[in-house]
Amino acid sequence: MNIIMYTRTNPPCSFCQMAKQFAENKKISFQNIEIGKDITHEEFQEKFPSTRTVPLILDEDFVIGGFAEFGNYVLSKELREMSI
Repeated sequence: MNIIMYTRTNPPCSFCQMAKQFAENKKISFQNIEIGKDITHEEFQEKFPSTRTVPLILDEDFVIGGFAEFGNYVLSKELREMSI
């Protein structure tokens, strides 16, 4: 996985924090792009015009979604990797 997270800290975003913590707990490396620091809000909206919430999480160019979708995505990948 090549995870990229678009997050914010101002104002605080609890779902952003939970997504980062989940990735760390699962030992998934990720690139964090903080809106307002690494990219402007305008640049984010231009790049993802239909996105209205954060975090926005991608696996390379594939848009996963937010925190809940990220959890489901990771768990489904883990299940696919299990052999019976």
